Amino acid sequence: MKTIVSILWRHPIRCFVVLGGLFLLYKAMVNHSATEDRSPVSMFSVHHLGEDYLISRFYVNKSIMDSVGEGGGGGSRMCCVSLPDKWNPRLSAEVRWEVHKLIRSYDHGPSQTAELVGMYKAQVPIEIYDKPSHFWVHFYSGGKVRIVVSPFSFDRENHPIRWGDEQSSRFASSGENLQYFFTADELAEFDRKIENDRKKYGGWR
Repeated sequence: MKTIVSILWRHPIRCFVVLGGLFLLYKAMVNHSATEDRSPVSMFSVHHLGEDYLISRFYVNKSIMDSVGEGGGGGSRMCCVSLPDKWNPRLSAEVRWEVHKLIRSYDHGPSQTAELVGMYKAQVPIEIYDKPSHFWVHFYSGGKVRIVVSPFSFDRENHPIRWGDEQSSRFASSGENLQYFFTADELAEFDRKIENDRKKYGGWR
């Protein structure tokens, strides 16, 4: 102990430099571990808006796109979302979605059109999970959304959000209204990425 104190007394600047370097090394190791210990999972989606509504399209982190049909009983299975093997409270995902209401007509035979209700964007916390599993996006009326992780289907009792639970929207994140789904700058960035990928990987047919 005396030796350590004497070193600190004689060479304080060197010690702070060494300690700072060790801290940065530790931080890098933690970040490296966090980026490597991840698992790919499938994405599913459900809406709780009623049978006359549908989510015509939605994006997670501006990349993975899907939709949820009328009735809300789940969209198609999409692959893949990458989740850390260990949950942490900073986990979130950006969700953008578009809601349409179905206008049904039976005057000249059954037919229907869709009326835009709204477009929304929200940064949504990924709720706590024990281990990576299916990534579920739940949509609610009023521009609200939740994300849970579960191996169980949305209509199973084990699912974190009970189907038909009217109180489950209390924990949902509210989205901001969008005039355009993506801005001109974002669309330009998509075009640049596509062009860069084409140059990197070659053309395709």
